[in-house]
Amino acid sequence: MPPTQALPPIVIVDDNAADSFFAKRLLEEAQVPNPVFTFDDGHEAVEFLETIRRVPGSNLVPTVLFLDLNMVRMSGLDVIARVRRQSDFDGMRIIVFTSGGGDAALEAKADAAGADGFYAKFPQREVIARIVAGAAGAD
Repeated sequence: MPPTQALPPIVIVDDNAADSFFAKRLLEEAQVPNPVFTFDDGHEAVEFLETIRRVPGSNLVPTVLFLDLNMVRMSGLDVIARVRRQSDFDGMRIIVFTSGGGDAALEAKADAAGADGFYAKFPQREVIARIVAGAAGAD
């Protein structure tokens, strides 16, 4: 029997520990089987992504990056800009979760930076499941 291929991870980046916990819980409730990495700082998340992209032939490139925009050390918009400059992450979806939901100007900035979706914290688990399934090509 051939070895099973590990699922690509999902990354959550939010400087609010309660929000990270809740986002991870939503993924669990949506029965998303992918491993989940959480970072409380945009800079740490970018360092992680820079490291894994250098691992040849790995399946470590995340399928989805759930990202808060309002962070102190490195904003979500800065994270998007850094990630989108790397072609290794072209297939990774970046989904913004923000407490600034309904802010059209903020949504436009996130879209212009390269975000693939913009949601007020937090969408229903069915929405989360669709986002992950769509990123995996199951839609």
